[in-house]
Amino acid sequence: MDISVVVPLFNEEESLPELTAWIDRVMAANHFSYEIILVDDGSKD
Repeated sequence: MDISVVVPLFNEEESLPELTAWIDRVMAANHFSYEIILVDDGSKD
């Protein structure tokens, strides 16, 4: 694995699919092996 992308979240239900799709596109375009770590602490959504 080349990169770990750590994303703090708080009430991001609506924007999460767009964000992860963007990360996927950028990483694939650069041929990186990666993981996305989503950190949520107390969201209401």
